[in-house]
Formats: sequence, structure tokens, C-alpha cells
Amino acid sequence: MTRDWKVGICGVTFIALGFLAYALFGRPPYAFFSVMKLTVASSALAGAWALFRESKRYIPVSFYLVLIAGTHLSARMRRSEWALFDWGAVAGLAVLLLILLSHLVREAKAQIR
Repeated sequence: MTRDWKVGICGVTFIALGFLAYALFGRPPYAFFSVMKLTVASSALAGAWALFRESKRYIPVSFYLVLIAGTHLSARMRRSEWALFDWGAVAGLAVLLLILLSHLVREAKAQIR
């Protein structure tokens, strides 16, 4: 996986985390949630693919991200019921960011040497 892909996935994940923060702490309009669901699902699926390609030891995290994407694409719930799933998505996407950013830093240090 190239550095550009990792940076792009990190960027989409930051946007998804921003959407999730607005959904958790604000009162967004109803139409906002369809855009949020698509953004969270796309970043989770792209992140799962990136982690799977990076190393097979990340298979549990990749599986969790696929579950997050599936939940956000297919579930129909009320706003109050989504809070638990949104917190789960925040946790999964934060782990994704941590792993990808650590790999980016490691690659940058290897290029400097």
C-alpha cells in the first residue's frame, strides 16, 4: 500500500470522526445522517482493506471495521439508539488512525536513514 493511499484514508477517517462528533454532541438535521453514514462506512471499509493489506495481524481490527460499515449502512434506528454504535465507530476509527499514522511515521523514519 502506498503512502498516498494511507494519507487519503487517514483524511477520510478524520472527516468521519468529525461527523461522528457532531452527531454525538450536536443536534444535526435528519438529512445529515445519510451523509455521515456513507462517510463512516467508506472510511471503515477503506481502512479495513488498508489494514488487511498492511499485515495479516490486523485481521481482528479489519473485521471490526467491516462490522462498523455494515451497521452504518444497513441499520435503521432512532437517534438515541445510534449513540452506542457511533461511540463504537469512534473507537474503531481511532484505532485505525493510530495504526496507519504509526506506519506512516515508521516509513518516513526509514526514508530519512
